[in-house]
Amino acid sequence: GNIHKINSVWQTEFPGREQITFPANSQRRRYWLDFIDWHYWSMTDFTDKVLTIIRQFFPETETQILLGGGSENLYFGQDNTALPEIASRHKTVIHSTHAGGLEMLFMSKRISTACRFYIVPYLSEPPGTLTPEQERWRIFHDASLGATTVFDYLDNLIANVEVISQYQQYLRAENPVVEVALFFPTANHRLHPNQPQQPLPNQLVEFGNDFRDLIDWDLLDEQLIQAGALKSYRVLILVEGQIIEQTTLRKLKDWVNNG
Repeated sequence: GNIHKINSVWQTEFPGREQITFPANSQRRRYWLDFIDWHYWSMTDFTDKVLTIIRQFFPETETQILLGGGSENLYFGQDNTALPEIASRHKTVIHSTHAGGLEMLFMSKRISTACRFYIVPYLSEPPGTLTPEQERWRIFHDASLGATTVFDYLDNLIANVEVISQYQQYLRAENPVVEVALFFPTANHRLHPNQPQQPLPNQLVEFGNDFRDLIDWDLLDEQLIQAGALKSYRVLILVEGQIIEQTTLRKLKDWVNNG
C-alpha cells in the first residue's frame, strides 16, 4: 500500500516500503498488531498449503492438525481459531493435547469451541501421565466438550482403569448445549508481549475455572465473534481486557441490538 497511509496508521516514519522493520515493542498498537497478525497468518497459511497438497494425493485419508503448547504464547504463532477453520475446509481432525485436570480447561474450551463452530472433529489427548482425579476431570471435560475421539496412553489406562470403567459411558461424542460464552479479547492479549511470564490471560482463566462449577461455558475470541459465532449464545461475559478491535465491537453492537 501507499507508504504515507501506512505511516499514518502505524504512527511511523518509514521513507519507503523497503525500509519497513519489525516493531520493537507494542507501544504503537496497530503497527504491532499488524505484524503479530502477519506472524499468525503465515503459520496458518503454511498449514493450509500443506493440507492442500496432501488432499491432492490422499483425498480420503484422515489427517490431523496437532494443537499443543498449552498457552496463548505469541511466539508459537498457533492460531487456535483459524486452524480449526482451515481444518473444516480440508476435512481434517483437530488433535488437542490439553485433556486433563482443571488446569487444562481454558485451552480445551478455546479449541473445542472453534471446532464446534466450524463443525470439525475434536480429538483429545492428555499432556502426559494423569492421576485418577485428573482422569476423572478429563472424562468430564471430554464429555462436555463433545470430543469425537479420546486418546490416552497405556500407563493412564492401566493406572486409572477403575475411573475409566466407571465413567466411560458418558463419552458419547454429543455436542453440548451452551448458552453462555466468555469473551477472550485477543487484541488486548497480543498487545502484552511479556508472553513467557504471562502466556495466558490469567484473570480469565481463573474466572473460567471457578465459573465452571456453576455453569458450562464456551470461549469466544475476536475471530469467532467476527465470523458470526455470537448468534448461538444468550450471554457473553467480559472478564479482562480494555482493547478490542473495531470490527469486533461492531459485531457486539449488532448482537446486542438484535436482542
